[in-house]
Amino acid sequence: MILTLRLQGVEILSNALRNNHTLQEIILDGNRFGDDGLRRLAESVQAHASLTVLNLANTGLSPIAGGIVADIVADNRHLQTLNVDNNHLADGAWPISESLQHSRTLVTLSLRHNDIPDSVVSGLQAAARDHATLKHLDVSAVAGEPRYCKCDLCVG
Repeated sequence: MILTLRLQGVEILSNALRNNHTLQEIILDGNRFGDDGLRRLAESVQAHASLTVLNLANTGLSPIAGGIVADIVADNRHLQTLNVDNNHLADGAWPISESLQHSRTLVTLSLRHNDIPDSVVSGLQAAARDHATLKHLDVSAVAGEPRYCKCDLCVG
């Protein structure tokens, strides 16, 4: 069963996360709750002790959400995979590159189809090169064509 979350549903999920210490994956792909929904969810996600996968693809995020995503990357000490594909972060993705220096567990960061300008892509690439655990960064504008990948296993 697929449920579509709106702002009220995100609020309920956020409250539930405060009491759940075992959930490892949250897949919210296609739930168009936007920046307000992410803002409501962020505090619970940032502090969650077992969350390793967060999928925020197709959630209607704008450049404003880049700072919120950056806070999640910097503050969650267990997150390994973050997918923010198919949103509109654009130059709002810049804070994410700065937050990578605080993340010690992130392995995969996917920001495909976010209209990210080349200057921001360069900042993300530089941060990824210096990152100890990040193995895959995808900032491609076209499916199947990663603009950057740090490991030998990735094509591009």
